[in-house]
Amino acid sequence: MIQDSLQNWRKYVPESSQFAKAFRFLEQFDPNVHSGTINLDGEDVYAMVQEYDTRPLDKCNFEAHRDYADIQYIYEGGEGVGWRPLEGMELKEPFDVERDKGYYVRPDTYEVLRAMPGTFSIFLFEDAHQPCMTLEDHSHVRKVTIKVRYDGKPLHGGE
Repeated sequence: MIQDSLQNWRKYVPESSQFAKAFRFLEQFDPNVHSGTINLDGEDVYAMVQEYDTRPLDKCNFEAHRDYADIQYIYEGGEGVGWRPLEGMELKEPFDVERDKGYYVRPDTYEVLRAMPGTFSIFLFEDAHQPCMTLEDHSHVRKVTIKVRYDGKPLHGGE
C-alpha cells in the first residue's frame, strides 16, 4: 500500500508504466465529470468516477484483487480506509473472478488510513483494503478509482 499526495506519484511508479497513464489522467482530471467509467487504455487501465456517502464500519467490507491494482484518489469529502496485508485473511465467500474481487472477514487488527482530497492510495495484490468508512463525521465522497492491470512486479523506485 502506498498513500501520498498526488504531486508525489513519480516517487513510486516509472513514467513508462501503466500506472503513469493513470496518474497523468488524475493530474488533468476534471472534477465536474459525471460518475461512470472512463477508458484510459482498453481493459488494461480504466477509471471509475464514483460518488457516495461514507458508511459505518459494519457496512464496509475488506476486499482485495488478483488482476488489477487500485489507485484511489479523493477529490471531495474524506473517508477512512481500513488496510492490512492480505496474508492470513479469510475469504467470506468464493473469490469473484469475473469482478476481480474477493471480500474478506474483517480482521481483529488493521490500520485506518485517512483518505482526504488530493491524496491517492495504491492497493496491490497483497493489500486488503476497506474503503467508504465514516471517520469522525459522515461525508459525501467524490473519488476516482483507477484499475490498472498489474503483473505483480515491484513499483518502488521509479525509472
